[in-house]
Amino acid sequence: MYFYRLSTIKPFLEFYQSDAPLLPFFSDDILKLCKHLVEYFNVYKPEYNFSSAIKLCKFDFTDEGLLNSVGKVSMGFVADNIVKQLVKKKNSYLKGAFNVKSEFCSFVIKLLYHLMRKCPINYALVRNSSCFDPRKMASQPENSVKSLKQPLIHLSQKKIVLDTDCDGIIFQYKNFLQNIVNMYPSAFQTFKPNTRLDIFFNEYMSKSVKDYNKIWPVMKIIFTLSHGQASIECGFSTNKKIEVENMAQESYVARRIVCDAIKSYGEILNNPISNEMRKFVFSARQKYMLHLAEKKKTKINEGISNKGKIISDEMNYLKVKRQCLETDVSSMDKTYENLTEEAERKERYFIVYKIQFNKKGNQKKM
Repeated sequence: MYFYRLSTIKPFLEFYQSDAPLLPFFSDDILKLCKHLVEYFNVYKPEYNFSSAIKLCKFDFTDEGLLNSVGKVSMGFVADNIVKQLVKKKNSYLKGAFNVKSEFCSFVIKLLYHLMRKCPINYALVRNSSCFDPRKMASQPENSVKSLKQPLIHLSQKKIVLDTDCDGIIFQYKNFLQNIVNMYPSAFQTFKPNTRLDIFFNEYMSKSVKDYNKIWPVMKIIFTLSHGQASIECGFSTNKKIEVENMAQESYVARRIVCDAIKSYGEILNNPISNEMRKFVFSARQKYMLHLAEKKKTKINEGISNKGKIISDEMNYLKVKRQCLETDVSSMDKTYENLTEEAERKERYFIVYKIQFNKKGNQKKM
């Protein structure tokens, strides 16, 4: 049951166990994770739910006044059904079921408490770095501009950015939203977090280096903050140990399990050696040889399939890029037609200027 609950956190941990710049996504992802855990297990009263990152930071997970009664706590569909069936068979299991739910409740509380205690979302800089999330830049441009001010305040206080440059940085950011994000909306709206942010933004920044010579260095600083977390994060990251010990990930995880088992018994001599353990150790060598043979076969098969995969991946990438460009061009054509009609009706010259600007952008894409 507990391992299943941990599996809900595993995708989050695996995604952020990376050296890619992921800080702009962190605030929304940790909020979604905590909301999912709270709503799914029903540990806290619904009226105390949190809807934003700031409310999440202020929420006291250890406050007993915010907790639901143990009877309302959910352990998951399967676990709840097993407990109900056991209670129906024998009333004596009622007390045991209550204890199990109580222990599970304390487990979820401690999990959320320690997750938030070590979580960088408590820093305003991390919360507001979402202004560099391409999806938010396309869907919430005004909120993104507001969020940008908080990182600038922090960077100016640390003398990393000059106070006199902050207005210019905000102006260039707004200019980027108007000229780039509005021109390529589908690319920003359909952005996938597994794409590296530095590579994604560099493609657009390189088109006009002088226009974004102040905002681009700020982006690099924010992206650098999340770089290298996989090598220094404690608790769940295995990348560094694998590199140092030259071991496979499965071997390192297995060794950690053995070490934890020895610690639980106090000393290595206190570990009970059962017949099952002896049999398992005896057959370990044979299993290892079979594993090597299977690994060799998979390598051969991968070499054959990789060639076709590279071609298909490249084809898929070009198809997606073509769809994005077609969407952008069609939206710009509609804007062009609407502005033309409006100009004819109202005879306003500044609308004609807008038409010419959009037409030029459309011709560039074509």
